[in-house]
Amino acid sequence: MRVAEEKAKTLVNQEEIVRQAQAKANDIMAQAQVKFRDMRKASNDYVEDLMRHTDESMTTALAELRKTRQSLKSAADRTADERAVKYLEIIGTAGSPARRANRGSLYFNKLYAF
Repeated sequence: MRVAEEKAKTLVNQEEIVRQAQAKANDIMAQAQVKFRDMRKASNDYVEDLMRHTDESMTTALAELRKTRQSLKSAADRTADERAVKYLEIIGTAGSPARRANRGSLYFNKLYAF
């Protein structure tokens, strides 16, 4: 009988140990899940901030690119207009049409000589 009581006591102790271990495991899992959620939020916030910053930088760069392209186009248009005016001034209206055409060809060749 004494042996049976000791066996029963041992089983009860083992059950208590298993219960305590299970409780500890549950606590560890809960803490791990909290840390996981915190780390996920922090990484999502970091990526969102990085993407926002990249978006802003690219938007600024695109605006600068468009501004530069427009400046180049405006400069090219002004130059073309100035050349056209100069061309018309040179060929003028004096002389025969053949002579005006010849003067225009000479000026054109001067302007666009390669």
